[in-house]
Amino acid sequence: EDETDILGSFFLDEKEEKHPGLLYLADSLTLLDEADVAFFAHDYASARGCLIEYEVAKKYGVKILLEEDLVKE
Repeated sequence: EDETDILGSFFLDEKEEKHPGLLYLADSLTLLDEADVAFFAHDYASARGCLIEYEVAKKYGVKILLEEDLVKE
């Protein structure tokens, strides 16, 4: 049986920097380097950081899994 680890990239701490979003993005990209698969929720494109993570995953060959691909109505 394969074991799955979830690398969450939603950060709740508050960074006191000029552009805290950039630091969160850097943290997320660091986690992406460890990932075998990157999962994106249905509205990922409405969040700048998620959209950038998606494009980076695509460019670097990280497998992408979209929520809409899993949901069957």
